Amino acid sequence: MTQLHPNAAALLKRAEGRLITIDGRLSLVLDVDTEAQIARISRRENDQQQVLEFTLAQLAAHLAEDSDPGTVEPVSDFGAEDRVTRRGDQWFFKTRDGREGPFRSETEARAALRSFVSERLQDPSPA
Repeated sequence: MTQLHPNAAALLKRAEGRLITIDGRLSLVLDVDTEAQIARISRRENDQQQVLEFTLAQLAAHLAEDSDPGTVEPVSDFGAEDRVTRRGDQWFFKTRDGREGPFRSETEARAALRSFVSERLQDPSPA
């Protein structure tokens, strides 16, 4: 496996939590593993949530092809950066309906937040 240039790896890592369009569908980049060179993408198709694995080259191509810059928005635009909080040794994230958690780590809380946002974007009605 070819090593990524450090700048390319850092740029692709910044795609985490971004909304992109793939085949005309809104999709969320859940995480980017630069060592395995895989990105996990979440989207909804036929009323079912799918998590797809893309190579980093495929992700880079989709990011480059996305002709509408308005569709590539970081989750932080939804206030995600301020949503994750710590109480003692537990982590939570805030929603309009209250607080979700506890989680064992900040990473786990942020992953749950990305999943929560993805689900709400695909089905905005409360559960």
